[in-house]
Amino acid sequence: MISQTHSTKTGAVHMFYESTARNGIKDAFPPVRAQRIDWIKATLEHPTAALSEGWDKTFRQYDATRRVAVVYEDFVVVVAMSLKLDGSLKANFVTCYQVDNSIGKIRTSPVWSLAACLHLPGGTP
Repeated sequence: MISQTHSTKTGAVHMFYESTARNGIKDAFPPVRAQRIDWIKATLEHPTAALSEGWDKTFRQYDATRRVAVVYEDFVVVVAMSLKLDGSLKANFVTCYQVDNSIGKIRTSPVWSLAACLHLPGGTP
């Protein structure tokens, strides 16, 4: 089982926890998420995963540096793509979730491509 946390200015935040009060405080680890932890790696490594560009709600446009992968039961994994100092590609986990009624929007969004990702500001070496 994967057990990951990442640090923020406010301390460690558990990526797989959720807020029971919907107040932003992640205080519960739901069993349904535990069942899906292994799906993350499998989705990211799946050779035929549907890859699309993520939506940037701030700029109201698609973002080729956000890669959305879908494989299992409309389970979505979002990663932020960027380059390391040596020029190699890296991906930082953003989120994962079971999609409800928005799967149609995800499936009709632009197909993610490495070329488009690398040509965006901040994506070029």
